[in-house]
Amino acid sequence: MIIRRNLISICSLLSVVSGAVLAYQSGIALDEMWSFERYFKYNQLYIYILTISVVVLVITILLEWLATSRWGNDYHR
Repeated sequence: MIIRRNLISICSLLSVVSGAVLAYQSGIALDEMWSFERYFKYNQLYIYILTISVVVLVITILLEWLATSRWGNDYHR
């Protein structure tokens, strides 16, 4: 149970950090008045961070669901 809580905490922290990086990158794109299509084309790192943040968010949601479901909850045993 402690390992599961640590995984949830780590995944939540990763989603917050990746969201902050995405917001920063979006701000740079808007400040320089680039079109997002051109920005995506020349900045592959942005796409990688977006993909990683979505995957981490899905893993976090699944882990939280597992921790609160009847199957993952130790109190129902």
